[in-house]
Amino acid sequence: MEGTILKRLIRRPWLSLTGFLVGGALCLLLCLLTLHLDRQQAHLEEVRNSYEIRAVVSDVRGTKTDRLFMSYRYTDFLRDEQNGLGAYVRDLRLTKSFDMNAPFGTGKAVGVTNERCAAALDPKAGGAWYAETEDFFESSERICLVSEVYYEALAGQDVSLTLTDGYAIGEGKGEYPFKVVGWYKGEGTNVYLPYPTSQIIAGQLAEAPSTDSACFIVKDNERIDEMLAVAESMFRKVDPGEAQGRAFALTVHDRQYKATIASMEQNIRRTAYLFPLIALMTLCVGFTLGILGTRRETRTYALMRSLGVGRFRLLCSVLAEQMLMPLLAAGVVAAILARPLPALLFAACHFVGCVFSVLRPVTVAPTKLFREQE
Repeated sequence: MEGTILKRLIRRPWLSLTGFLVGGALCLLLCLLTLHLDRQQAHLEEVRNSYEIRAVVSDVRGTKTDRLFMSYRYTDFLRDEQNGLGAYVRDLRLTKSFDMNAPFGTGKAVGVTNERCAAALDPKAGGAWYAETEDFFESSERICLVSEVYYEALAGQDVSLTLTDGYAIGEGKGEYPFKVVGWYKGEGTNVYLPYPTSQIIAGQLAEAPSTDSACFIVKDNERIDEMLAVAESMFRKVDPGEAQGRAFALTVHDRQYKATIASMEQNIRRTAYLFPLIALMTLCVGFTLGILGTRRETRTYALMRSLGVGRFRLLCSVLAEQMLMPLLAAGVVAAILARPLPALLFAACHFVGCVFSVLRPVTVAPTKLFREQE
């Protein structure tokens, strides 16, 4: 039987070659489609994990994000991992600023939690900084950074800073010595302090520490709705018509993120829609090749049946003949691209198409086939 299959393939070289080429092309198309889909999925996951969504605290009207004078209970809520937003927050940026008079000029003394709180410090914004003290931003000591133009003259020295806290009910003014331990890029007269130090001084000047601005990066972009549900116990939604008061709002800037994710998911769905189309094409190709391969073999099949070849055995032989070259091409493509699943999908669809095309000429009774031939 195997020899008969090979003889029939050799007798129809163009049809065999067509089956090989078309089968390889369809399998290649399926492999490339799955590869493209995998890349789209990987890119989607990368965007979900790496896209930085910024959440900002503002007044309830959404018109101001600085000089908010938030009490410590709001900042504690942002840091609390058990009952607050701490589990949803990374890169928390808190600032506290004072009006300042210094020997080298007037400006602001700003307490910051990290370098991204100020453009002059943030390398991503074109800034730069240096501190002799490790863990500068976590320190509670009276240390500061001055601009690079003053650092050479003041490095390691104590400077007297007169600070005024706008949150204080009274004068809220005091003079404090600060050691210059580093510099920041620029020529300004502002001074940067560790945030914990600023809170200690704010507590002394205003009897209660306060924070002027707060923002953070969402830790898990898939848990934004969950985060907002927790935030409702402390923060309001922005309402431009709301009367101004001591309430604060939390705004999550995720519109661009959601639009990007929606667009990528739509592209993935469009790519996935091509699979049924290619599967149908494969089925039709299998059916067509089967028709072309059996249309002149009806009498041969009838004779084989008359000589005692069983219906099932003949069906398997004909299917093997029709499937051999396309499957060989699919195997080569799958081996080169290391994509076995598309090859299996191709084989299944091609097999179904072939079965429909060869079932009648193989299984019909020989006497009926002879009468049709006559």
